[in-house]
Amino acid sequence: MRTKLDFIIRGGVVKRFHTIHTLHTQNVAEHSFGVAWLCYLLCNGVPTRDLLVAALSHDIAEHTTGDIPAPAKRRLGISQRFDKYEMESYYGAGFEMQRLDAGESRTLKMADTADLLLFCIRELRLGNSDMEEVYQRGLSYITELEPLSSTEKELIHYIGEEHDKCK
Repeated sequence: MRTKLDFIIRGGVVKRFHTIHTLHTQNVAEHSFGVAWLCYLLCNGVPTRDLLVAALSHDIAEHTTGDIPAPAKRRLGISQRFDKYEMESYYGAGFEMQRLDAGESRTLKMADTADLLLFCIRELRLGNSDMEEVYQRGLSYITELEPLSSTEKELIHYIGEEHDKCK
């Protein structure tokens, strides 16, 4: 129990967006909360237990690596290796593996990206124009998930409307 609690606490306080100035410091706990709720919404209120646990834990092992920016991982071609390393750390702390099917993995990616976009919008509303580049990059990740379901389209439409209000 102690090992798991320590892992959760250390993982939750990892700061996100450490390579760019933000007005609010978002940590993994805040992000994971948003991702879990977005998974719930994207599944029309009936996500599986494994999907919710995956949403809550998808970045928790970053206390062993830090929050390496996605563009750096992509450019260096190390995304899969880092994901594997973080999962080994997670399982090493005694957590069980969540078995997600392809649709659930896609939902988790959509929710993760949508939470990033919503954080960018909050920062943009506060006047942090530096987050526009991050927002645009996040938006480009959505295209990798196409075609979109009607629920996903509704979410992306909402995000777009909220972004438009920042201009």
